Amino acid sequence: MKWWKYQGFENFFIITFHGDSFHIDALSDISENVYLIEAYEIDYSGILDKQSTMRHACEAETSIALCLYPEKVRTMLMDESDIVFDDFREYFFHEKCEKPDGYIGCLGYPKSASAEKGNILVKKINDWVLSEYYKAILKN
Repeated sequence: MKWWKYQGFENFFIITFHGDSFHIDALSDISENVYLIEAYEIDYSGILDKQSTMRHACEAETSIALCLYPEKVRTMLMDESDIVFDDFREYFFHEKCEKPDGYIGCLGYPKSASAEKGNILVKKINDWVLSEYYKAILKN
């Protein structure tokens, strides 16, 4: 980072959409002038029909994909599965390597996704990222 600072960069922002706690912890401790912005922390209530939070390959993520890259979303192959967090916790926290029973790669309801919801979510994410950026900059 010394080279970047020499070039005039004072702060660094990492925008992540991963949600994995180990990933977030590793990125959070890089340096005091590195800011982590995690899109999973946003309040998505009132936008989604079947979920209240962002999950994996879910209503929210699929809506964003339908908004940004609709030609890449293969809706005819969608399947839905939801697992309560207690059943998923050990896998999520890397305590077990084996996938939980019933896990098919998605957690949530991608069939409820829409490009319209995706547009709302993308705007909300953009606004939130800018808000976090300005909060960090104003602190300095």
